[in-house]
Amino acid sequence: MKNLIIALLFIGPVSAMACANFAGNFTCTEVGDNYTYSLTVQQNGNAFTITDDDGAEEFIADGNRRSLPNDTNMRNAYYVASCQGQSVLLQMAGEIFDDQTGQSFPFQADMNHQNINRNHVTQTTVTQVLGQTTTTTTQCRRN
Repeated sequence: MKNLIIALLFIGPVSAMACANFAGNFTCTEVGDNYTYSLTVQQNGNAFTITDDDGAEEFIADGNRRSLPNDTNMRNAYYVASCQGQSVLLQMAGEIFDDQTGQSFPFQADMNHQNINRNHVTQTTVTQVLGQTTTTTTQCRRN
């Protein structure tokens, strides 16, 4: 689930505008907890493939609602992604499933991937689960 959110953050929403160039290899650090990871972004217009240690995720930033596959932690989820200027905006919603308790909890995530310059991308994610809002900032540097 975390990698899916990370991937979606890099993709964000897309409109009729052309998307900024996000293609490349990155080293990313979540601000505040120093969690660092590497990923590769391949881009063809508004179509993105993001690959990390857990595999590859594909996203299209065209403003259309797209369903996400159910997995062990996420159910009934969808995203809407679009490009706006130097940003890819992404909205995602669905249910987080706790397989230990069998309970599902609704979630919503709003992500903004901003191409600060050719070598620096900032991702800001605002997540809401069970009435609690969390904001995470991730700084990514092109390798």
